[in-house]
Amino acid sequence: MIGRITLVAAGTLALVAGGCGTSSSAHSSDRQPYQPAQQIVQYDGVDGMYKSGNLFMSDQPDQNTLRRFAHSGGATVINLHQHELQSTGFSESQAVNSLGMRYVYMPLIQPEITPEMVSKFDEVMASSNGRVLLHGNEQSDAAALWSAWLIQEKGFDPQLALVLGGSAGLTSEPLVNSVRSFSPSTFASVSTDE
Repeated sequence: MIGRITLVAAGTLALVAGGCGTSSSAHSSDRQPYQPAQQIVQYDGVDGMYKSGNLFMSDQPDQNTLRRFAHSGGATVINLHQHELQSTGFSESQAVNSLGMRYVYMPLIQPEITPEMVSKFDEVMASSNGRVLLHGNEQSDAAALWSAWLIQEKGFDPQLALVLGGSAGLTSEPLVNSVRSFSPSTFASVSTDE
């Protein structure tokens, strides 16, 4: 199943994403990353970075990548590592803050993405005034959170969100299963008043 997700042609994804049927997705802009992610073969030291709108997704960036990201309009860096102080050889929060960007730590305790995480990610995306770099220990971490966000906050069909996640490097089966647990109806308010 994962192989099919990642092998779908980008042109097909663009057609599917363009006609997904939600009113908010019809207004694609730089602040609304609803298009299939484009792989950037190498972005300043990070292999396999993906971009959709103003959202960049990758595994762990180095200091040079953070510096170049800041200079190219980067405003926010979201770290999904389970342990904030991983062995990178530098303090990411200090590096990000010294570059004038906002640093947000949202630990992803694999393989579960929670509705609360998605809500927090939505708040960060809505308040960011520039590019956002979302990264984790693996590329799949960022792609999975993005997919769950598309479902929970933007009302995307779960299958479409998984396809879009596949375009951004979502290959981890446990994370795919976590995204599958989200559905737009799960988070719709239900009135019991008569």
